[in-house]
Amino acid sequence: MTKKTNHNANHCISVFLYTIKLFLMVLLTSSSAVYAQKNYTLSGTFKEAKSTEIRLTGYYGTKEVVLSQSTTDTLGNFTLNYPKNYKGASLLEIKERKSVMLLLQHENFEMIWSSLDQFDSLKFVGSYENQWFEEGYTINSDMQGKLAGLQYLQPLYKNSATSHDFLTSLENEIKHQSQRYNAFINQLPTSSYAKKYLAYRAVLQGLQTKNIKEEQLATAEKGLLGLDFGDKALYHSGLVKELFEEYLKRLMEKQDKEFITTKSSVLNETVKQRTKSNTTALNEYSECLIKLYEKYGQTEIAQTFALSLLGDDKCLIDDKRMTVLEHYRKMAIGNVAPNIFFQGAQKYKSLTDIKAKYKVVVFGASWCEACKEELPQLKDYAEMFKANYQAEIVFISLDQDKASYSEFIKELPFITSCDFKGWEGKAVKDYCVLATPSIYILDTQNKIVAKPLTSVDVAAWLYKN
Repeated sequence: MTKKTNHNANHCISVFLYTIKLFLMVLLTSSSAVYAQKNYTLSGTFKEAKSTEIRLTGYYGTKEVVLSQSTTDTLGNFTLNYPKNYKGASLLEIKERKSVMLLLQHENFEMIWSSLDQFDSLKFVGSYENQWFEEGYTINSDMQGKLAGLQYLQPLYKNSATSHDFLTSLENEIKHQSQRYNAFINQLPTSSYAKKYLAYRAVLQGLQTKNIKEEQLATAEKGLLGLDFGDKALYHSGLVKELFEEYLKRLMEKQDKEFITTKSSVLNETVKQRTKSNTTALNEYSECLIKLYEKYGQTEIAQTFALSLLGDDKCLIDDKRMTVLEHYRKMAIGNVAPNIFFQGAQKYKSLTDIKAKYKVVVFGASWCEACKEELPQLKDYAEMFKANYQAEIVFISLDQDKASYSEFIKELPFITSCDFKGWEGKAVKDYCVLATPSIYILDTQNKIVAKPLTSVDVAAWLYKN
């Protein structure tokens, strides 16, 4: 009896150990499969795009990077692999046909698009992220359409004593519709990329609203400043540059220098502080903002931001951006610009020899399309600048071909100089020139007094000052 019991006990233990061993093998095998998966797969069928090139582009901060590309077969079938470490928005482009936004987050999924002219014919199999994105997009479009109609009716009934009940219902419906999109986003899983992406788009849409009211702008601004700029989800959204551009566009509409400076400073400091742990994002976003400030003629704001980055030892700036920032440190308004020794037979040997009240120094080249517009304009202004403002124009060329340079400057009635070393020229390096045309207005002592963007800006500054 005892032996039989021991035998049964030993048998049970053996079965139990074998089961455990089998379970561990299965677990290890499945873990190895997951670990070994280097890419995720996007496949599908586009019957209207047979033997057509398709490309999947991802977003890295303010840049676009091709993640995968292929060609559909004769039936329209395709397969694209995207990196396992990429979680974010992407753009699927069907050459010379259509493009569509997709969300990628560790899903092997399939797309079936029966009619490329009808987005509602696009179906996803195996992708919760894109189903949620599609649903959120549909809800938002429907909501915006209904709100437009309701908000049109609201003022028509606002002052009507006989329509109080209808007006109340109208206002309740506006409130309900306004909350639909955010309500949908809030109920999505926390781990969902669609949840974050749709929230980013909501902020962008708020900034893009036409005829935006003060309270709407305040809400959109709060949303922008509340973003975690160091988050990889935002970095891979492809929306950062648009968010910055739309916000700054709104600020410029105010045409109030103090207002623009104050609001920009808050944005700059917010971005700087929240990207200190993400050096890549810090460098890309700061460069993007500085270029936008330049675009809008806000040179002083760009300069202040650049100097704050250089002065903060916790901001790790890479070599590429360091050159940009050093440009603002060295060539800041109020600094004395380096002297330039002119090449060839000239009236003056160097910039210092020119004793005019103002010197307009322009860096450009014959191959620069914008220069082809600006230099003829400066040619027309030359005599007026000299007579009315005691201002001399000096053109420093980045040309390397002597024939092209000679042809380009032959009718310019002001000082021109070129050492034919292009971007490696001494004056170009001394002035930290990053783009053409680059324009500086200097006083008699070569102190930088302005950094206008165009010839018209030069004329406006001289007239004002």
